[in-house]
Amino acid sequence: MSTLVQSGVPSHLVRDDGSYNLIAIIDGAGANKQFISNLQVINVQRQALGEIRTKVASLPKESADEKAQYTKRAAEIEASLVKNMEFMTKSYGYSIQHNYLLIPVKANILEKAKDEEGKPSDDETKATLVKNILSTEEYDHFEQLRQSYAKESGEGGDSAKAEEVAGQLKVDYSFDVKGNYILQITKGALYASVK
Repeated sequence: MSTLVQSGVPSHLVRDDGSYNLIAIIDGAGANKQFISNLQVINVQRQALGEIRTKVASLPKESADEKAQYTKRAAEIEASLVKNMEFMTKSYGYSIQHNYLLIPVKANILEKAKDEEGKPSDDETKATLVKNILSTEEYDHFEQLRQSYAKESGEGGDSAKAEEVAGQLKVDYSFDVKGNYILQITKGALYASVK
C-alpha cells in the first residue's frame, strides 16, 4: 500500500454515489489500454452468460438437445469468465462485488494520423501528441469542456456557447472539435466502492 500512497493520488474518494478506496495504480499507456480491454471482455462474457441462462430457462422441457447445447456453451463461457476474473483479481484486486472508478491521473491527447485513403487511423504509434494532461483536475476540466460542447452543439443547444467552448478547448488543450483524436490514459487510479 505504501507505493499507492506515494503515487500522489488520494487513497479515499467520496462521490455522490458513495465512497471509494484506492486499490491500484495502473502505470503506462499499454497497461491502461489492456486493463480497459480486459474489463470490456469480462462485461461481454457476463452479458452473454446471462443471455444464455435466460434462454435455457425459457426453453420448453421437450427441447432437451437444444438445452444441452446452450448449457454446454454457458459452461464454456463461465470457465473463461472465471479464468479472466482470477487474472483481474490477482493483477488489480478486481472483484465483481464492487463498483469501480478508473480515474485518469495522466493522459495524452493524440491527433490521429491519416491512412493512405485519407481516413483517420486508430494506430497510436502514428498519432501526433498535441497535449499532455498531467493531473486528474486537468483531465476532469477537459472532459467537462467536451461534454459542454457536445450539449451546446446539439439540438436545442446554444451555438454561441458551443463556439466559446470550442475556442477554450483549442486554447487550453490544442483540441479542435472538428479533428480526430485518441485519448491515451498513461496513468490511472483504480478505486473500488466501499460497502
